[in-house]
Amino acid sequence: STAAPGRSSRASSRREEILEAANAVIATAGLKASLHDIAHQAGILPGSLYFHFESKDDLLIELTRRYHAALDRVGENALQRIDERSPAPAHQQIVDLGCAIARTAFENRAALQLSFYDGPASPPELIHLREATSVLRQAMAMAIRAGRWTGYLRPDLDIAVLADYLCQTMLRVGLDFIR
Repeated sequence: STAAPGRSSRASSRREEILEAANAVIATAGLKASLHDIAHQAGILPGSLYFHFESKDDLLIELTRRYHAALDRVGENALQRIDERSPAPAHQQIVDLGCAIARTAFENRAALQLSFYDGPASPPELIHLREATSVLRQAMAMAIRAGRWTGYLRPDLDIAVLADYLCQTMLRVGLDFIR
């Protein structure tokens, strides 16, 4: 019974290695990347992928879940910083959040591509995960609102529109790195 946790952590570690390999391969080759290409990058036999993922769709869904979880963490961290006793100036909060969004998008290039482009047969769960995270938009909206309160931004700006625009723009910065 003590061997099972070791095996489980090795399998989890191998799964992470496969996901990192898939991220790298899909980031450069796009959705046309094959499981064989991913397995080769991960240093395993193609058949071994099926121990960790039932299909390429499952692998893509997992990459997308990780990406959205990372974006949610960025948003949650920004919300915590906004609520600090002495938060950074509003313009710095907006810039820092934008940089964190772009960095996260770049680090998750495969899922970023999946979020902007449709694959040949996208499973419903993958389509659902493509929607932008509301925590991220909420954090950007709060930073913009703080900028409006301090006079840094005009009072007539539509906060929701600007927050969505800035989030989408910073996500697209990751696509520019890919090109």
